[in-house]
Amino acid sequence: METFAKRKGSDNPSGPVGLYLKMGFKVKVDDPELPLLRFEIHPLPSKIIQQKTARDFANVQVTRDFPQGSRVVH
Repeated sequence: METFAKRKGSDNPSGPVGLYLKMGFKVKVDDPELPLLRFEIHPLPSKIIQQKTARDFANVQVTRDFPQGSRVVH
């Protein structure tokens, strides 16, 4: 995942560079004003996903709360 963040000023819609660095983003392109930051997302090994899926989703109950008078279309 990548984003641009301003080094100076609070008029930045994506947030300050420091916030991203604290969250684990790394600087990919070090621009003095608008650096490109990158966060590596690593998928879980499929064996772990299969075990977790079978165990965690076996007894899942789905509930939905809709405002009274709502129309639900399936």
